[in-house]
Amino acid sequence: MSDKPFEKFVVIVTYGRSGSTLLQTILQSLPGAFIRGENNNLLYPLFRAWKRAYGTRYNQGPEAIPAHGPWYGADEIVPRRFGEKLAAAFIDDILTPPPGVRILGFKEIRFHDAEEGEMPQFLDFIRSFFAPCKLVFNTRRSSDVARSAWWKDMEMEEILAMVEDLDRQYADYALAHPNDGFLVRYEDYTKDPDSLRGLFEFLDEPFDRARIERALSRQLSH
Repeated sequence: MSDKPFEKFVVIVTYGRSGSTLLQTILQSLPGAFIRGENNNLLYPLFRAWKRAYGTRYNQGPEAIPAHGPWYGADEIVPRRFGEKLAAAFIDDILTPPPGVRILGFKEIRFHDAEEGEMPQFLDFIRSFFAPCKLVFNTRRSSDVARSAWWKDMEMEEILAMVEDLDRQYADYALAHPNDGFLVRYEDYTKDPDSLRGLFEFLDEPFDRARIERALSRQLSH
């Protein structure tokens, strides 16, 4: 794989029935953009593999280990190189961008898979190994999300609590990383496309209202 086959990497971070496919369509309309859909949160187990490699190197292998040691080889693990290879495989075999892509990315609705306390680390992993990376946090009113049949296996109170907790985590992360994270609300951009001007400024892309309106008018298959 060629090194960094993109100018910028964009990830739509969200949850089910938040309007993320619509936002994906809007970003896909940018010249040179290639924004894939969901991948069942495949990056999460890759992140956890990297995290284990990192922990092994710096917890079990801070110093050279002899051949008869139980952690023999732990000191030779290079977490950065391992993470770069995981990211390259994800790009090559999961996103499979065509030649000439300028903006590469995907959207994912299963970030709630992350264990408690892991979200910031997971997002840091994405920012680090897919740099230059922009995280777009897409949110929607929790009561509207909860009414979707997509969540039929969960109780209403559980869905509301989960969405509101994720919204807090996303807002906190975007606030802590203003150059790499931006928060948008489905209710805002579906009512007024001009509310996306800030997002396009964040992405350093020209705002084309007519193009956005065309994307908003598309009938989604689901």
